[in-house]
Amino acid sequence: MSKLYTTIILLEDYPDKFENTKARDISILPTLYAEATTGLGLDINFEQIEILKVETEEHGSSPLEVKVKWQIKPSVQAG
Repeated sequence: MSKLYTTIILLEDYPDKFENTKARDISILPTLYAEATTGLGLDINFEQIEILKVETEEHGSSPLEVKVKWQIKPSVQAG
C-alpha cells in the first residue's frame, strides 16, 4: 500500500495557465517531485508520482491555493 501525501501549492495565474487537467497536472509535477526528493528525502523517479486528486477553492483572487493529493507508485524494475 502506497503512502498518500498532500501538498498545498499556490498558483499565481490559475486558471488562465491551464487549458485542461493534464496541463495542470504536468505543471504541478515538478513541485511534487521537489517535495518528495528534497522535502521528504525520498529516492524516487519523476515517473513514480501519481496525482490522485486536485482540490481548488474558487475565490476569484490570485494566487489560488491548490491542495494536491498524491502518492508514489512502486518502482518497476526493467528486465
